[in-house]
Amino acid sequence: MVFKVISGVGSDISLLWSSADLLNEDKQQALNVGSAFPEHYKNRLVPNWQAMNPKEVGQCPVHMFP
Repeated sequence: MVFKVISGVGSDISLLWSSADLLNEDKQQALNVGSAFPEHYKNRLVPNWQAMNPKEVGQCPVHMFP
């Protein structure tokens, strides 16, 4: 997982994605989509996404959970 947003947590998602900040990368429970962890998650890969050459990475699945 590289990025997870939580419904009801007030934030501008585009600003979260484009910022250099990481979010809860050090919290294991943030990676569990079934947990009640109440915060967003952003992996260290996101700020370096362009350097990874996303055209070569191919598709990146997006999953939405209620």
